[in-house]
Amino acid sequence: EDWLIMHETIHIKQYMELLIVGFLALYLWDFLRGLYKHRKVSEAYHSIRFEQEAYHNEGNPNYLKERKWFAWRKYEI
Repeated sequence: EDWLIMHETIHIKQYMELLIVGFLALYLWDFLRGLYKHRKVSEAYHSIRFEQEAYHNEGNPNYLKERKWFAWRKYEI
């Protein structure tokens, strides 16, 4: 599916920005903050800033051309 490829490609861009280890650390941090805030695993997952960016833009075939570095920062947990 094209949307899935786009979703995962957005994550690859995020990995590159944060050198994988930084991505993993922030991903876990966002998840734990979301879990504390929402008390539900599914809501915690969807509150992760990286996932918000990927889900929000997976249907836009031009997103990767337009995307600014660290675009995930505009999303809030």
